[in-house]
Amino acid sequence: MVIGGDGGDAARSDGRGGRGGISPLKKLSKDTLQAFGLSGYEGYGQGGNGQNSIQYDRALRVLCQISAEYLEINPDVPMYQMPGVLMPPVEWVNSSLEKRCETFRIKFIDNDTDFFIQDNNN
Repeated sequence: MVIGGDGGDAARSDGRGGRGGISPLKKLSKDTLQAFGLSGYEGYGQGGNGQNSIQYDRALRVLCQISAEYLEINPDVPMYQMPGVLMPPVEWVNSSLEKRCETFRIKFIDNDTDFFIQDNNN
């Protein structure tokens, strides 16, 4: 049996680095691995994620500051768990970005499980 691995994702247009590729054996079930005389726990490694752009990392730091400010004002209001940051409501974040004269805004994507950074200068 020969199984090829998946390549990783390319970086996103907003600057977030691409996700790493999945190991070939990670795709197989424990039962399948055991049928080949393996323990069933092999192959659970994965390639690392690609590096974010400098602009994306800067935007993420700004979003973390805004999230901390929101949490200080609204300690009992739940925030959205996003990759790399706890996110307040998107309208509040974008209003805060505008007040700071930042050129980027965010929008939620993937059924509100992720966010995308839009540069309003482009």
